[in-house]
Amino acid sequence: MKGVTMHPKIRRILLVLVITIALLSVIPSIAGKTVLMDLVLILFYIAAAQWWNFMSFHASMVFLAPQMFMAIGAYTTIVSMLYYDIPFWGAFLLSGGISVLIAAGLSVPLLRMKGMYFAIGSIIAGELFSKLFSVWDYVGGGAGMTLPSRLSLPLPVLYYWALSLALISTIAVYIVYRSKIGYALRAIGSDELAATEFGINAFTFRALCFILSALFLGFSGSIYIQYTSYIDPFVGFSVLWSITVIFISFVGAHGRIFGPILGSIISVQLTSFTTGFAGLTQLIQGIAILIIVFLFPDGIWGWISKKLKIPVPF
Repeated sequence: MKGVTMHPKIRRILLVLVITIALLSVIPSIAGKTVLMDLVLILFYIAAAQWWNFMSFHASMVFLAPQMFMAIGAYTTIVSMLYYDIPFWGAFLLSGGISVLIAAGLSVPLLRMKGMYFAIGSIIAGELFSKLFSVWDYVGGGAGMTLPSRLSLPLPVLYYWALSLALISTIAVYIVYRSKIGYALRAIGSDELAATEFGINAFTFRALCFILSALFLGFSGSIYIQYTSYIDPFVGFSVLWSITVIFISFVGAHGRIFGPILGSIISVQLTSFTTGFAGLTQLIQGIAILIIVFLFPDGIWGWISKKLKIPVPF
């Protein structure tokens, strides 16, 4: 039996990843608070953007309310810890579980829609949840909720949680991409009618992708509430989250695993440079998305990977 061969470039990529992970694991012992906070934010965005990137590019599902599941994950975490004394690891798992249940319920009406109708439907769903949480006293209504300091994780511990989530999210995307599920989703994204004629159940695979995305977005929201210690419906369900996630995906490389990694670094640094100028970050992000879409559709990493002949999905 012949051994499994691996593309030389992929071997080098994996080696770089192993070295990078080893270096990242020692950062809390040498980095200051500001650097560590920036890294937690970068890792949070990587975990969230990986699945939006995969879903929108490979499955042609442009979901324009990723903030919905992030906010649900954040609210689930704070409610679980504050009201029921559930430890963070339990609240973290619940944040993903509740997001999955809601995604499963939403998949029935939403995934019957295609193209721009799906995108519009996702925006409406996000707004409905925003309105619901703004009048729901159990979660603080419009005043929001604050996570007490006694329930907050130490920053180095939060860093390791964020690092683990970013790694698992990235690895999961790669595994799904290489699996039968990934092949089916790419077939559906390319030509749903043809895929259906070959026996692929489009609704089932789209629903599975949608639910997996919700799972990791919910987990990301759990990290977010530990990072900020506060959430309200206006911030948690803000459309600005969608702009940021789309910016990360397109600027890095739409459809490639390393795209959200590079895009997250750029996004966090951009926010740091524009602090104090209200709305400037979003303005630059919006302009950058338009420029990338029309002039550099492969994104920064996409351009680099083509020059270096790095195979998809990396």
